Amino acid sequence: MRPLVLVLALTASLGVGVGASRAAGPDTPSSQDLAAQCHQEFGSQAFRFCRGVEQLGRSTGGVCRFATGNDDLCREIDGRTMSQAALAAYEASWTPAALELQRELDDDVEFLQAFIPHTHNANNSAAYTPTLSGLDHNQQYSVGDQLRMGVRALELDVHWQPSAEGKPEHQMRAPVVCHALEQQVTGPVWVHPGCTWERHFRHDLAEIKAFLDPDADGDADTDDVLVLYIEDHLEGDAVAADETTATINDAIGGFVYRPAASGCNTMPYTASRADIRAANKRVLIVGNCGAGSWNTWVHARGTDAAGKWREGSSGPGDDFNCAADRLARNYEELFVRTWDDSTWLSAMNSGSTAEVTLNDTREMTRCGFNFIGFDQLHPGDPRLPALVWSWAEGELPASGECAVQGADGRWQGEDCAGSHAFACHAATGWLVTTTTGAWSGGDAACAAAGGDFRAPWNGWENGLVRTAAGSADVWVAYQAD
Repeated sequence: MRPLVLVLALTASLGVGVGASRAAGPDTPSSQDLAAQCHQEFGSQAFRFCRGVEQLGRSTGGVCRFATGNDDLCREIDGRTMSQAALAAYEASWTPAALELQRELDDDVEFLQAFIPHTHNANNSAAYTPTLSGLDHNQQYSVGDQLRMGVRALELDVHWQPSAEGKPEHQMRAPVVCHALEQQVTGPVWVHPGCTWERHFRHDLAEIKAFLDPDADGDADTDDVLVLYIEDHLEGDAVAADETTATINDAIGGFVYRPAASGCNTMPYTASRADIRAANKRVLIVGNCGAGSWNTWVHARGTDAAGKWREGSSGPGDDFNCAADRLARNYEELFVRTWDDSTWLSAMNSGSTAEVTLNDTREMTRCGFNFIGFDQLHPGDPRLPALVWSWAEGELPASGECAVQGADGRWQGEDCAGSHAFACHAATGWLVTTTTGAWSGGDAACAAAGGDFRAPWNGWENGLVRTAAGSADVWVAYQAD
């Protein structure tokens, strides 16, 4: 029997029961409406309280869907739509197609310059059976559905915890996924406050495997390369690490791009997704150095002063400043990650006010971030189309058409016989030719100008092309198949 009693208890704690909500009429505000009003009226002074209202409503809505399967009913609680129909409609829209075309542009660019949207605590989702940590969820949709939305990097939190799927020789402990803390009490004794009856890590990996190989024939059915950032809470235990890597091997082992040598190998920052594909692999796993067999599967991020990985949560509201951030961090030499954090736990425990807003998404995309990490991603999320820095909204080039960057920096597909100047990349940066011609003349025109005919590979480079072009329309080195 599904826990309907939990729905009633949680909706009561929100202050509005399901029945009371309907009795109040169709204009009764959802928890999302109440939270938005709270944030607007009280701002940062009451951020924790407002976040609590917001997340409690989401938790209630999530349990309501699990208990009733009625999205229309539960939407009245949390103001959200969560359905496979909405996801299918999104998949048929412009955004995922534009993102797919855009991924071609940085496929052979080193990871230091690549743009890979990701989800923060991807495993902690309302799509799964409710648990204590899952009630305070970061995501609405499942891991597999997040990949369908265009996410190509997943952060997964793995803990070494008692589980119904644990083994007797491991005291019934197993690698499970949950959003919780890890604390060493004394000596060998660790606790993971927040973890309860969590699902085994292998279930998330099965969704990843289904995305890569829906026919389950052992061969990837997609050219896409995924990055898994595993935040491990395995207590530094070799047995825990070995059990976790065995789980990885069983589920997706043949797809994983493994470290080249023994020891703690740094993430291959100067490699590209094309390099991983050339090795007949599709998954790069990054994390921290670990015990046992961990370092034979996982590349280290390298977060110390000498490392290249730099990260931090996004601040509240529209706070991102591209010029200041690029000045503070050398984007050309560092791998830059930020994330959203919608959970009540983080707000209460660390005072986190992390938000990746729509405007933040636009600006980070334009600025050339590597990883923008989202919480509560959904098919109607306006942040998804904001990840498209290249093609004009609604524009998809016809087969054989060539790409022209217009005065607004957006691309259009055009007959390749048209006449425009050419965008060229040289050792000193971007330049635009004074000569014009058909797209096919790009290589020769750029060589004569001292550069290579290229297409920009991220939002920042696209902006540099526009600066060099002024108001002129220019050919970029992209032709649709």
